[in-house]
Amino acid sequence: MAARRARWVSWAGLIVLLASAASLAPTDVAAQATLRPRDAPQIFQIQPDPGTERELPRPPRRDNEPPPPVSGSANSLVVGHTAGIAAGQLYVMIEAGMLGELGVTLVPRRFPADIEIARSIGRGEIDMGYLDPGSVLKARDEGEPLVIIAAAQVESYVLLARGELARFLRDEDVAGGLRRAWARRGGARITIASLPRDTVAHALLERWVVRNTAFSTEDLRTPGVPLNQLWNALRLGTIEAAVVPEPIVASILESDPTARVVLEGRDLMLGHPTAVVAVRANLLRERPAQVAGFLSRHIAATRYLQDEKERAAPYFAKHAGYGQVKAETFAKALGSGLARYASDPAAIIEPLRLIESLLLQAQLLSGRVNVTEIVDLELHKAAAKP
Repeated sequence: MAARRARWVSWAGLIVLLASAASLAPTDVAAQATLRPRDAPQIFQIQPDPGTERELPRPPRRDNEPPPPVSGSANSLVVGHTAGIAAGQLYVMIEAGMLGELGVTLVPRRFPADIEIARSIGRGEIDMGYLDPGSVLKARDEGEPLVIIAAAQVESYVLLARGELARFLRDEDVAGGLRRAWARRGGARITIASLPRDTVAHALLERWVVRNTAFSTEDLRTPGVPLNQLWNALRLGTIEAAVVPEPIVASILESDPTARVVLEGRDLMLGHPTAVVAVRANLLRERPAQVAGFLSRHIAATRYLQDEKERAAPYFAKHAGYGQVKAETFAKALGSGLARYASDPAAIIEPLRLIESLLLQAQLLSGRVNVTEIVDLELHKAAAKP
């Protein structure tokens, strides 16, 4: 009898235990998850996960594309750009009739990644480009003779979230929302992507993570991905958040009602340079008049984009977005206030020094790249004179 009573008590206790476990709400389970101890608190300790990059699908390639133009002709300037809107001034110059008396034809050439633009300039395959300044620093560190002659965009990288993660990031405490999302998932690792690791976009993401969260590499992965793959991954829902430029933002907001911008450019870093104009150093010596003429039109195009940017939407639809983004979407991107065009390189000197420090800490540079040596301020001053 006593043995039977003991077995009954044992089974009753088990039933109570199972019932209490089943009744736990998700928030109760989440509350048991705790952040793992951080490694050494330094920038860029969170390494990208190569597996994530392999998971991101590529957009289909176009058939029968003409061969890319090559620099070297005295009658043309081949200008590299990606499929975003960082090269907006280039599109305006070509389409808005700003090339009169320039004496050369501007030939745009699209690249999948900013570092490829930088290296192609250094090798003489193209003459100049609109690109992320982090890639310019990386290419200079590799020995490529690039010079920055103008700014193109500032404060134009933003943190975009979609899906379930976006619901946790609805208040001003973005870092707190990220921790709550992580806890609600029982400590499952979260992915926030960006452009490749040598870009300002990735530096901003890593800087924000280290300054504002207690996540370790086991809690959060931050892959650096080429723009086309990143765009497609957000569109397909492969990733939930990324630091990206326009028109990725407008295109995702347009197609996904769950998506939202959770951090604007100035929240990530005040005054950060998003894009610059860089040229091959010997081009300044060999064709100074053409470079000066280009720069004066770049300045005029910058004013156009500051004052009448929505009118430029058809120009962007023609040259950017892989031919798959409509002018209406570009109009939203240009009118959102998230993309800020600029031309004066003097304003980006100090932010660029900070970016250089971040890339050094990430061991992406072998040594200091003297920022004042690679930014030509005088050329812009001369071109800006009335």
